[in-house]
Amino acid sequence: MVTELAARTLDRASAALQTTRIACLPEIVKLLNTLSGNTDEVSVMELAEVIQNDPIVMSKVIAAANTYYYNPNAVAVSNVIQAIHVIGFERIRSVAMSLMMAEQAARGQTAEEQRVITVQALTAGCLAQSMAAKRSLLDKDRAFVCGCMRSFGHIVMASCMFDDYKQAQQQDGSEDENYRRVFGLTPLELGYQLLQAANLPEEILVTLRSLPSEALAALEQRPDEQMLAVCECADRLADLACDPQIPIEEFANRSAELVRHFGNALPDLGDELHGLMQAATHQLDYIVRTFRLRNLPTRTISRLRSCRNSIDPERIAAQQAQAAAAAAAPAAAAAPTAPPFESANVSTAPPISTAPATATPSTERTPQSANPSMASPPAPRPVAAPEPSLAALKLPDYDWQASIKLLAGRLAEPGMTRAKLRETMLAVICAGLGSTESLLFLHRPKHTGFPLSEGFGQFHERLARSGTPPLLHRGDRTVFGVCLQRNENVNIHHAHDPKIATYLPAWFKGQAELGAFVLFPFTDAVHPQGVLLIGWPDACQITLPSYHVHAIRTTIAFVCKAQQRFHSDA
Repeated sequence: MVTELAARTLDRASAALQTTRIACLPEIVKLLNTLSGNTDEVSVMELAEVIQNDPIVMSKVIAAANTYYYNPNAVAVSNVIQAIHVIGFERIRSVAMSLMMAEQAARGQTAEEQRVITVQALTAGCLAQSMAAKRSLLDKDRAFVCGCMRSFGHIVMASCMFDDYKQAQQQDGSEDENYRRVFGLTPLELGYQLLQAANLPEEILVTLRSLPSEALAALEQRPDEQMLAVCECADRLADLACDPQIPIEEFANRSAELVRHFGNALPDLGDELHGLMQAATHQLDYIVRTFRLRNLPTRTISRLRSCRNSIDPERIAAQQAQAAAAAAAPAAAAAPTAPPFESANVSTAPPISTAPATATPSTERTPQSANPSMASPPAPRPVAAPEPSLAALKLPDYDWQASIKLLAGRLAEPGMTRAKLRETMLAVICAGLGSTESLLFLHRPKHTGFPLSEGFGQFHERLARSGTPPLLHRGDRTVFGVCLQRNENVNIHHAHDPKIATYLPAWFKGQAELGAFVLFPFTDAVHPQGVLLIGWPDACQITLPSYHVHAIRTTIAFVCKAQQRFHSDA
């Protein structure tokens, strides 16, 4: 039975949904209604009409359809209908919904609170999608939508009833009791009522209900009940990871309690937990980078990475081994180390390892170059071991040979330019290394140095907006200078290590976007024409297999030579 207080809350929320106060939420409901039925009965025009209602969302969907991730064949996309065909009917739902939720957060009057809720909703969606992917009977795209929509009531309350929402959060008592005391119902119940009134299908509504412990213990293995368990678990895990009131040091214990709570319904959750957090943070990073979502709170996204790292078994094992070694033997006196740029061997500096581009060619099997006449760049010599306390960089499975062929194929496309070719190269290398950040510094005829040319990610966007893009010089006494002078790769495992601070340029110091990065000379294997930075948000041990290094150098050398076919970047 709906109480009088709950009825008033529903009336306020329903009225707000009919206005511009909750900018994108009505469009999200329309999108779900359009795609939640039988997709065979939904026309491309009907779906395009929903997306085209918001020009900003429409433009970002089209931009996404032109990225390497969704469009590896580089088919030109200029309208929503083409974007739907390229991205796909099932995927377009999660893509458009992510954009609409981000735009809702950006336009709200209580922006910061809404942005945190939006990150939590997207995180829950990413976690639910990853869980569903491991369970063959569940639809992972539906799981993303249902995981996100469990926060619908929170977003509505924070958008149009903000003072009451804050009052409920500040009261003593359990969370559900506090919301019922102020609103007459919980955010989950509000979301259910609003979406039920909007005639959303039962396959979504069934996941918008609470799951008490006694119900969880008796949960059956039917797909709908499994989907409910997945969405409930993803929602609670996202809440733990995004709540700034919970210390990151407690995340491991709290998440372990969650694993035990869902032990009957999701028996493999403990083994999956770190992988789920890893996949969710990578997916969220990709969403933010690809759609250029500058309005989401970076502190919350950084917190997600820290929570993921706190349950990384490799990181934990490395820390335990280091602690055991420190306890077993007295600390050795630190030997004085010469500055790495004055030494004959740069790898003597602990934070840096290098691999020369002039080393003896590898005898290992390597892929054939896309251009048979182009000499394959040589393989690197062994590098100094990185710091043992850091987790190892995890590289995705990737078909480098197919990507090089893709680059070769793009040369014949109408309208191809040097800049477009370099941007494709950046997308290929970032995808192959699982990277979220890239910078390319390139020599220009009118410059004495190497100004920032292209890039992807939050760091590049901030540098590009600064008004004075950074400039490198061959004689710089920095890690970038080493890369240029020696035509060598340079690995930086821990960008915030005090030992490396002396060798970073002023424009790099103080940045929060990169925890580790590798520098590659942008070279045709003879003359360095620039420097390519590929980075990751967290410090890590960077050990690139020789196959990867060879493929990256082949890709870079190919682009260096191929761009000479074009007279200008335009």
